[in-house]
Amino acid sequence: MRNCLDHLCIIVKSVNAVKEFFNNRGVKTEEIKIKEEAKEFYVDNNKGIAGIRFVELKEGNVYKGFPLEDVYGIHHFGLAVTNIKEFLKNIEDVAWYLHPMSISTYESSKRVWLSKEGAPFLLEIIEDPLKCSNFSEKEGFVNEIFFPESNFDNALINSLETKELKVANLSEWRIRVEDNFFTIEDFYDEIN
Repeated sequence: MRNCLDHLCIIVKSVNAVKEFFNNRGVKTEEIKIKEEAKEFYVDNNKGIAGIRFVELKEGNVYKGFPLEDVYGIHHFGLAVTNIKEFLKNIEDVAWYLHPMSISTYESSKRVWLSKEGAPFLLEIIEDPLKCSNFSEKEGFVNEIFFPESNFDNALINSLETKELKVANLSEWRIRVEDNFFTIEDFYDEIN
């Protein structure tokens, strides 16, 4: 059974502006949730899979030691997999590294975090066999994400075994959201 894109998380300057961007286009969004360190909301246009979580860090917040202006953009991809241990065995040859916080997140919620030197994002791996089987052939809100070939090799992205993540002969990231193409930068700039 193949893995599927569960969600994409993007850190933005204003969740209100992003929410308005989607609402003006007739896309249903969740209400903004206010948390201790951030405001956030999720949008998947009732698809149930491959949505986008937008996070606005609170004023003066330093994120993992980096000033806010250094963390805007893609934070992580969430992938739903049938079995985390099996998934980790399958990717050990391409050198994704288990993040230390995975010790607590695996025990509490069957999720682990992976990082890779040079990759400007994290991977959140979520064990959810039901989601994998229910959405294996359906398209989610985010249809495809294209990684620039110059920055990522095919083996690295292909090791994730999801149809939504692809390496392409492009100079910049691209995302297809409900059949509309954006560069990641255009998408990000347009909603900030």
